[in-house]
Amino acid sequence: MLPDGCIILIGGEYEDFYDPDFCIYNDVTVIHPDESIDTYSYPKAIFPPTDFHTATLVGTSTDAHIIIVGSLGYLEDRQYSHTPVYCLNLNNFKIQQVATRNSMG
Repeated sequence: MLPDGCIILIGGEYEDFYDPDFCIYNDVTVIHPDESIDTYSYPKAIFPPTDFHTATLVGTSTDAHIIIVGSLGYLEDRQYSHTPVYCLNLNNFKIQQVATRNSMG
């Protein structure tokens, strides 16, 4: 929940992988205090289906972002040596991948 009362929902999955209705989402849903809802959908190349991730609010009300770390994703798309990081701009709801460096030692 944001300080203004909005609730932000990011990605996630429906059902388990063996269920015929299984789905991993790559959208962002905003539930406003007045109960109106906005949904932002992104191309898979910009923000792939994301589950098992964290989301952390950073910044101030004029420059607020949510940093999204991790994703298990669909079995065929998993990259075991890479942890994706994305930045969601809460002023315009643009999302972009963040370049990171790590060591898998």
